[in-house]
Amino acid sequence: MEIAVIGGGAGGYVAAIRVAQLGARVTLVEREHLGGTCLNIGCIPTKCLLHSAELVSQIKDQGAEIGVETDGVRVNFP
Repeated sequence: MEIAVIGGGAGGYVAAIRVAQLGARVTLVEREHLGGTCLNIGCIPTKCLLHSAELVSQIKDQGAEIGVETDGVRVNFP
């Protein structure tokens, strides 16, 4: 069996892997980056940036209450 999967995003590449595991020959077609927007520039990187910013905010706002004292905490997202 031969299958073409259009879109190598979060659903597409997982589908391609699974049908290959089941014995099909798979062609995966992706216009840009494997993993799609979610993996490369959307959901996952955004969640990572938001989590980092939240941690910095917690340290600045609540750190002293739990014995964490810092000087010069800042965010440096390249």
